Amino acid sequence: MIRFFRHGGNSATRTAPFRSRVAPIRGARNTVPSLAQIERWVQAFVEAEQNSDRPISLFSTLVGFPVLGHGGTRVVFELPGGKYVLKLPNMVQDQKVNQIEAHTWRTAPDRLRAWLVPVRRADPKGRWLVMDRVRNHREVEVRPRLTPKAEFDLQEAGIQDLRPPNVSADGRLLDYGERVERLWRLCKVRSRP
Repeated sequence: MIRFFRHGGNSATRTAPFRSRVAPIRGARNTVPSLAQIERWVQAFVEAEQNSDRPISLFSTLVGFPVLGHGGTRVVFELPGGKYVLKLPNMVQDQKVNQIEAHTWRTAPDRLRAWLVPVRRADPKGRWLVMDRVRNHREVEVRPRLTPKAEFDLQEAGIQDLRPPNVSADGRLLDYGERVERLWRLCKVRSRP
């Protein structure tokens, strides 16, 4: 049995408050979620992690966000309306991946931004990240590939993980949170006053 709270009571009393705090978005569906909404979802995910042996499926079921992908460091949920995704780290030490991805987007030169899926909102501590929803390699018949120009620009900047699972159907990189020292140096030089 899944236990959501440490206090007693029947299953209905334990799950009802949890569900009410994490109700799906109502109203406008194609807007970037508010910080308050995101924080509620992150808190619900943390509670699911602490109280379940299957937190991802529990969170997805209770909140109503389909899981789009689950990798070594993060899990990706589709937000209501289908325009954005929410990336949550698997563990506390994986928060760095969200920080790197947000920093990369924020400081990337325009020539690189053309090949990256935009980050719309990000927690400075890396607890969550909201990006545009794009079709991934599982959703198209032909495996997406980067153009030679995109591959050259991204590799020149230090991004090496250009495998097809990280490429969107429209030829942009959707997962670029790996730590690459050369890219960090490029971004630091660009971000100096």
